[in-house]
Amino acid sequence: MPLLTTRIISKTIAASLLLCAAPFSLAETDSLDEEELFGEIPMSLTATRISQSVKDSPVSITIITREMIEAYGATELPDVLRLVPGFQVAHVRGYRSSISYHGLGGEYSSRMQVQIDGRSVYTPILGNVEWPEIPVEPEDIERIEVIRGPNAASYGANSFAAVVNIITRHASETLGTYAKLTQGSRNTRRYLARFGGHSGRLDYRLSASYQRDSGFDVSEFPDDKEIRNFNYRADYQPNLDNQFEFQFGYRSSIRQDGDVEPFSDQQVDPERDVKGRTHFQLLRWRHEVDDKENFSVQFYHNYQRIDDDFQTDFLDSILGAGASTLLGVPNQRVNLSNTRLMHRYDLEFQHNIEMNDDLKLVWGGSVRYEQSGSARLFDMPSNKDFITNRTYRLFGHTEWKPDPRWTINAGAMIENNDITGTDISPRFAINHHFSANHTVRASVSRAYRTPTVFESNADSVSEAFNASGDSVELDQLILADRRLEPEEMTSFELAYVGNFPKYGLNVDAKLFYDNIKNIISDVENRAFTDPLSIIIGLPANQDRVRFYDNVGSALSQGFEAQLQYKINPETSVHMAYTNTRVKGKVLNEINRGAIGNQRFSDLSVEAPRVISSIQLIHDLQSDIRGSVSAHHYSQYNFGGGNETGPFNILNVRMAKKFRYANHKGQVALTFQNLFGDYFDFEKEQVFTKRIYLSLEYGLN
Repeated sequence: MPLLTTRIISKTIAASLLLCAAPFSLAETDSLDEEELFGEIPMSLTATRISQSVKDSPVSITIITREMIEAYGATELPDVLRLVPGFQVAHVRGYRSSISYHGLGGEYSSRMQVQIDGRSVYTPILGNVEWPEIPVEPEDIERIEVIRGPNAASYGANSFAAVVNIITRHASETLGTYAKLTQGSRNTRRYLARFGGHSGRLDYRLSASYQRDSGFDVSEFPDDKEIRNFNYRADYQPNLDNQFEFQFGYRSSIRQDGDVEPFSDQQVDPERDVKGRTHFQLLRWRHEVDDKENFSVQFYHNYQRIDDDFQTDFLDSILGAGASTLLGVPNQRVNLSNTRLMHRYDLEFQHNIEMNDDLKLVWGGSVRYEQSGSARLFDMPSNKDFITNRTYRLFGHTEWKPDPRWTINAGAMIENNDITGTDISPRFAINHHFSANHTVRASVSRAYRTPTVFESNADSVSEAFNASGDSVELDQLILADRRLEPEEMTSFELAYVGNFPKYGLNVDAKLFYDNIKNIISDVENRAFTDPLSIIIGLPANQDRVRFYDNVGSALSQGFEAQLQYKINPETSVHMAYTNTRVKGKVLNEINRGAIGNQRFSDLSVEAPRVISSIQLIHDLQSDIRGSVSAHHYSQYNFGGGNETGPFNILNVRMAKKFRYANHKGQVALTFQNLFGDYFDFEKEQVFTKRIYLSLEYGLN
C-alpha cells in the first residue's frame, strides 16, 4: 500500500475513531528505556498498541519487570503471574498449569490471551495455553505486561478476561556467552546455554535448554516431564528508519500421563508417555516514516503436535464378562487417541500516527488461518484431516487529549470468523487528571470469546473392530453444538492511578463490574442413547454424553489494588490485593434421575473471595540480594478440581553475584512453600517445601 494512501486513510478515519475505533492483534514491541519503565509513572506498550503512560491508559495494567521475575525464583513461568492482582494459578498436573482472572477457570482455561512479542500462543483446539510447550526462556524475558480486564478491542477473541504479553529482550541486550544450571527438589534439573553476537548492523541470540523433573511425584498420577528447547532471535537495523526482527523456536517434550489410582478409570486411562513438538517462526518489519509516524508488518506461524495414542484394557474387563459377545466383536483392547495437530498462520499490518500533540491514532488489520486436526476428538479418518478457521480483523484506537486534564480513549475491533461470524468489540474510557500525579478513570468495554474448535466441532467416539475388521461404534463420548454463540462480557471500571514521587510510591486501584453472558460449558446428558447402551442393556439414565452449549451467566464485581513502593535504592516492594464476588451458575447435568432433571454448578465458589500478595526485594550488599514473595488465597473450587480451603505461600531467595574482569556470575538459593503443604487444584497434587540451587556464569 503506497505511503500516501495510508496517510489519507489514517486521516480520514481519525474523526470516527474518537467515538468508536477498532484495535487488533499486534502490540508494539519497541524497547522502553529504564527511565520509562521504572520512572515515576510507568509506560505500557500493550493496552492500546500506542505507547502510553499508565495514567493515560483505558485499562488497568501490571508490569512484571525482569528484576521481579528473577527475584521470584520460579521454576515454572506461570507462578510469576501470582504477583498480578486477581490472578489464579492452578497446577492441574506437574506438566500443566491453568490460569484465570476473577474465576471462571478450569483444567483448560480459555478466556485469556497470552502472546509473546505480539505472537498469540493459545491453542485453537482447546483455547488454553500449554505453558510447558511455549518456546521461551525466562532469562530472555524483558518484562511481562498484563492487562487486567477484557481487551478484545485491541486483541480480539480470547482477550476476554485479561491479556498477558511476554516481551523478550532485544538481541543487543544479551551479547556474550551465558550459562545457567539449576538443581533441586522433585529431581529437578535444568541446563541453559545462550550466546549473543553482533555483526555490523545485525544482533542475534541463540538459547538452548534442557529441563526435567518428577512433577508432584504422586504414584497414582504420573506426571514426570522432560523438555528440550531452542530459540533464535535476530534484530537487523539497516538504517535509522527500518528495523527487521526474526524469531524461530523449537521445543520438544515427553511427559507422563494417566490415572493409575486404585478404583479409578485406569483401565481406560493407563500410564503412558505423551510426546509434544512445538515450533514457530516470526518475521516483523517496522518502518519509521518520521518521528510521529510508523507502520509495521508482521507474519508468524505456530505449529504444535501432541502425540497421545494408547490402548484400554480388554472389553470384558471394562464392561463385564460376555460384553464383547453382546457387542458382536472379539474381546479386544480399544485403541484411543488424544493426538492433536495445530497450525496457525497470521499476517498483520499496523499503522501508528500522531496527528498532532493531542491526538494519537493506531489502526490496522490482520488475516489468520488455523488448522486443527484430531482423529478422535473430531471423529475424523486421520489426524492429518483438518478443521479450518479463517479470521479477518480490522482494528483501530485513538487517544485524544482535548485538555491537559483529560484523556479520552476510544477503539473497537471488528472480527469475522468461520465459527460465529462477525463480532464488534468496542471500548471507551475517560481519564481525568486532577494533577500530574493523580488520575481517575471511568471505562466501559465489550468483549467476545469465540468458541474453541473443540467446543464447536467435538465428536468423540470409542470404536472396536469386528472379526471382519470393520469398525463398530461403541460409545458416543462428546458432542458439539455447531450453533454455539460467542461468550459475551460487558465490563465497567472506575479506577484511580496515583504517583507519590516524594515517597517513591505508585498506586493503582479499581472497582470492577463484569456482566458475562452465554457462558459455554459441557453438560452431561444421562438419557443419551447410543449403540453401547442398547446392546448391553444399560438402564435408563445410566449412559451419558457430554455436549457443549451456552448454558450459563455470571456477574463478577469487586475491588482490587496494587502498590509499588521504592523504599530506598536498596529496597522495593510490590503488593497486590483483590476482593471478588462472583454470582452465577452454569448447567452441568440433565436427566440424572428422571427426564427433565437439571443440575447446576455454582460459579461463586470458583474465585477466591480474597487474593493478596507481596514481593520484597532488598540488596543486603552491592553483590547480595534477598527477596521474599508471599501469597494468600481464600478457599475456592477451581472448575474440575477440589475445594482448596484457604492457603498461604511463602518463597524466599538469596543470591550472591560475583565478577572478575569480563567474567560475571551469580549463585542463588531458593526456598519455596515455607508455610507448608497446600494444593491449588486437586487434593492429590500437593505442594510441599522445595529447595533449588542455581549457578549462573557469563562472559562478555
